[in-house]
Amino acid sequence: MIAELNGTVPTPVGSCEEMIAATAALYRAVGDDAAVDVAVQHETSTDATLFVTYLASGDCGTVVMKRGGASWIITEQSQECAQ
Repeated sequence: MIAELNGTVPTPVGSCEEMIAATAALYRAVGDDAAVDVAVQHETSTDATLFVTYLASGDCGTVVMKRGGASWIITEQSQECAQ
């Protein structure tokens, strides 16, 4: 995902947190509130778990990722917070 995003944005990102912040900036560019809080709950060289909250709406979720070769894959364990 990072490599894919880096192919479309002028400033490259190097981490999951930077990728989410860059994605939020793209939402802001079209008028959506992009304020986001990202908390790394767990991270190794092969997997990571993030907790993401969009501050304006309160929407949140757990993002679970595994490294598949040179790229990260969001897994089916990712889920939105119960509303």
